[in-house]
Amino acid sequence: MSTTFRVAASVRCLSLGCLIAGCAVAGATNEPAAAARDSAQAAQVHASGYTLRETEAPPAEAAQAAVASPLVMRGRGTNARIVDAAGNAVWCAPGEMPLYGLRASPDGRRVVTYAGDANSSVRPVDDLDAARPLPTHPDVPGATGFGQWYWLDAQRLLGVSELPAAGDETGLTAAERESRAPTATLLAVFDLRDGTLRNVDVADGLPRVFLVETVQGVHIQLSDEGAGTTAWSELVGVPH
Repeated sequence: MSTTFRVAASVRCLSLGCLIAGCAVAGATNEPAAAARDSAQAAQVHASGYTLRETEAPPAEAAQAAVASPLVMRGRGTNARIVDAAGNAVWCAPGEMPLYGLRASPDGRRVVTYAGDANSSVRPVDDLDAARPLPTHPDVPGATGFGQWYWLDAQRLLGVSELPAAGDETGLTAAERESRAPTATLLAVFDLRDGTLRNVDVADGLPRVFLVETVQGVHIQLSDEGAGTTAWSELVGVPH
């Protein structure tokens, strides 16, 4: 599956940071209350997850009415640049940080830039230096980093990663290890409004390993390469 992602007269640096999780430390006298609060928050997060379930193909009118992005990526890697609608370069990738992809939000106000190695950021189209790094990995032990991010709407993104095949790799070459089919495809939803990342449960009836072919809002078309079939699914759970 190919993915097309969408750099100024003066070159700016592509600064991609790391997400920093803040941690509040309660005093000794507040420990019971803090423990109760943390337990309640954990239960709330668990109860407010997402599920991907099988559904019929959405009607044509259900397709997201995306606004054309005023920015387009030209070139690739360290030679990549972002140009505006008139073809003028407005931002360039510095040599130490390549650019491999760009995808615009449905409202055309932000883009996701991909720098490789699960390194993605959300940037306003009118201030490309204001990068907000996206999570690099789902909260699943052993999972690969997020290699793809799709816009569900103007505020939420769907990240795609994998759970590699388990088992003894003794004697296998690097190419042989990489060619082993993953155990599962993993999905997670990141909400820009509150910074939460929630894993997506894949319901029975859908393939365990798949490619994301099309995203139309909460409707997602999956491709099972092993079986040579496609299926439509619907993301349900946390409201908009």
